[in-house]
Amino acid sequence: MPAQEVEKEIDRLYGLPLDEFVSARNEAARRLKKSGHADEASRVQALRKPTVAVWLVNQLARQEKGGVRQLLGAAKSMREAHGKQSGALQAAVIQEREAVAELVAAARDLAARNETQVSEAVLERVATTLHAAAALDEARPLLERGLLTEEMETVGFGALSGVALSPPPERPATPPPKAERGEAAAPAKADSTRRAAEVAERRRLAEQRKRVRELRERERQLRQEVRAAERAVRDARRAAEAAERDLAELSAELERVGEERRAIEGAT
Repeated sequence: MPAQEVEKEIDRLYGLPLDEFVSARNEAARRLKKSGHADEASRVQALRKPTVAVWLVNQLARQEKGGVRQLLGAAKSMREAHGKQSGALQAAVIQEREAVAELVAAARDLAARNETQVSEAVLERVATTLHAAAALDEARPLLERGLLTEEMETVGFGALSGVALSPPPERPATPPPKAERGEAAAPAKADSTRRAAEVAERRRLAEQRKRVRELRERERQLRQEVRAAERAVRDARRAAEAAERDLAELSAELERVGEERRAIEGAT
């Protein structure tokens, strides 16, 4: 069997609902072994069932491709900014954190849509795995394809995403000479305007993210209501069918009794 077909089968397995993984994996291994591909069968049989956190990360890679690309792009910016000016690194770390936060929110919604209960501890492991996988060379391709097999811990440079950021200490300001104060006023005013614009932009993005979370929560609630309504319709349909059967049986019984009565009256 060509290797690409085995890869396609593995990709299919890691895209399945979590409770279907083991049975589908075992069936795929049996099928490969029966067709004479023992090595491929052993490889498939050895695949580990993902934890809930890893399964969620793999589903994000398949259903939230844009969010995963943003995370990988932010992680790349962090690597490129490492060792350079602190402002660039700080901006990259913030961007990476925000990307992870959006994906964790999406993971919560994804679990709700699949009627899978997840705790905050599981979502924390989702966040940690996303941070680490985006930082590690060997893990990034697996994250992008949704083929992670185990949870990961952030180590080394990737741990920057998990620490609190603070501005570098500033040296005590000394007033410039009188001749220079006028010259410095314009750049200072420009910096102040730029910082104000950055603050406004961050607030706007925060409001947008809040609105997205609210809309996702509303979507989750509506989906639950739809499922409840569908169950009610199914229950009502089953009740109507049962009533129709009872009515048919009652009509048949009445007809039989009527025939017996007519037969008795005819005999007298």
